[in-house]
Amino acid sequence: MNKKIARYLLIWLKSTWLYSKPVWNFVSLSDWLLLSVAVLITNSIGFLLSDIWNATFILMNVGCFFGTIVCLMPRHDEPLINAIKGIAFIGLGGVVGILFSGFPLLLAIVITGGLFLTGITYSFSINTFLRYLFCVLAVMATAGLKIGVSTANMFLGLLSFITGMAIVALIFCLYNKRLNISLPMTASLYSQLVLISNNKKANYFEERTKVLEAVEIMPRIYQVRDPWVFQVVKSADKILTRITWNKNKKNTEALSYIVQLLQGMNVPQPAKLENADSEIQQVISILNTKQERARTFSKRSFSLANEIKTLKKMVSTTSNTTLRFASRLALTGLVCYVLSLAMDQFMIMPLEKHSFWIPLSGCLMVMPGVHDTLGKSSARAFGSLFGACLGVLLFSILFPSQINNKLLYAVVSTILIILFLTIKKFSQFFLMISVTFWLVFLLGGSIAGVTRIVDVIIGGSVAILILLIFPAKSNDDFAENLEDWGKVAGYILLYMSNEEKLSDLKEKDFNTLYIMQDKLKRSANEFIIANRVKNDYETVCLIESIKTLTSKIELQIVQMREHIKLATVQLHEVRGEFQEYYARLNSLTNSTEIEKKTKEQKQSLDHYYFAELNLNIKRLEMEVGQIRAANKVFINS
Repeated sequence: MNKKIARYLLIWLKSTWLYSKPVWNFVSLSDWLLLSVAVLITNSIGFLLSDIWNATFILMNVGCFFGTIVCLMPRHDEPLINAIKGIAFIGLGGVVGILFSGFPLLLAIVITGGLFLTGITYSFSINTFLRYLFCVLAVMATAGLKIGVSTANMFLGLLSFITGMAIVALIFCLYNKRLNISLPMTASLYSQLVLISNNKKANYFEERTKVLEAVEIMPRIYQVRDPWVFQVVKSADKILTRITWNKNKKNTEALSYIVQLLQGMNVPQPAKLENADSEIQQVISILNTKQERARTFSKRSFSLANEIKTLKKMVSTTSNTTLRFASRLALTGLVCYVLSLAMDQFMIMPLEKHSFWIPLSGCLMVMPGVHDTLGKSSARAFGSLFGACLGVLLFSILFPSQINNKLLYAVVSTILIILFLTIKKFSQFFLMISVTFWLVFLLGGSIAGVTRIVDVIIGGSVAILILLIFPAKSNDDFAENLEDWGKVAGYILLYMSNEEKLSDLKEKDFNTLYIMQDKLKRSANEFIIANRVKNDYETVCLIESIKTLTSKIELQIVQMREHIKLATVQLHEVRGEFQEYYARLNSLTNSTEIEKKTKEQKQSLDHYYFAELNLNIKRLEMEVGQIRAANKVFINS
């Protein structure tokens, strides 16, 4: 028992370090400059309006802080539409909180239901998840602040807050360059191809998954018709297949040249480029002309009907894993909300009416996996403690008695938001240092610092306690993702076996395979941690092997598509082989119904054209079977 606790604590420490260690990752310089200017303008306006109403500057300052968050959220729309949605959801939450503040039971139902729906959106879209989460948090915040304040003043305050967000968002959206992130990400993808061509270890599919949303999914949602970057990314899969089978020094030189062009370097073209692969030559031709195709944007606007339609689709297709996470998020929010009400009644904190920080802190610490929840909770708690100390120290130095220099107060508060923009991407620890540093200084130093620390500790403790009572089932998560991955991979192979269906196989089908592989990898890492706690290193090795095998199979499927397109293999010769692979991949999960169906489709072949793929699938079947035998609850769908 003691050893198990020691291993658990060790994993907790490792998780905390993972979420705390600095990663020198910055907001792009153009976005940083743009948002810094927007923050300066917004706070200047708030400072001028503070003569009319004292609270205007603080509310607009907080508003511009959230405006920067809305602008930097992962987006699936044009920047302006994304900002409008973010502001609209926060505003909606604020209005609901004000109107329902006198009805705690009704608020509890709204908050719990809202958080449950928020949790469901997590596996579909981080942007949507954050939007819904901020909406629910706005309900909590305005309901808590409403105590003892007139409704008219609350709406005036909400208007000031939204004005701060809107000014920042408007400035950012007017001057933001939509696709500037595409080039460095595509350059990173082609760097992996350079490694492969040199027979070195590469993380091609990891980079491919990152590029997927930024370069492929987003242009489709923007209704952009094939920008040249999109064409370059599409060619990467084809090049991957060709350089795997055809090692050529000129291919390596040409790929390195592509990386340099994508990085914006002005370098001479390699000699004898005609000896490189034709697909590589085509990419170089696109980059050298750099003529982006015409973009056609459809008229898109925020529509409540579309939001409801999208949410219904998410709910109808959600998995058991997502439902468990959503339930845990809702329960955490509910318990934290009840505790905040109790504190308002029985415990007077230095900064009044801010007990809503408890559910806010608790909800932001809940993650799908054990590893992520432990690490994020600890990192955010330590960061809040350190940031609160800095905020108290700075406030006490500048204003030992009272704020007698409003201009200095406004300038420092503005600078602290710019500090947040600078270090927010380092880690959760540094993020919370910057947030709490700014917040404690803005709200009065020590009174805000003590309140903030207590609320964060309570919220984090609740999040961890509920995780321990209702633990994430990492084995079920891994099983579901493995089943989804097998279905997608099998589906692609089945379509490859039919001339008529082959033409229906779209790029999005392979994108789905990349996404499934990424989800499988994440759940596998959680499953590995769970088994390390149990000291089951045999299962850990098996899971690591499954991760490797699924990546190899994925690569081979991509290569097979090019073989068929290039007619290096006749489809009628491998049709039976593909159909067998489909059946075997679909039976990985050992579902009785699937097995009954797929066993009928299995064939006994004497020869396999793709012998290595057959061997990898056979090894995958064996290792999944071993895990199934060792873990009775694993894969029994």
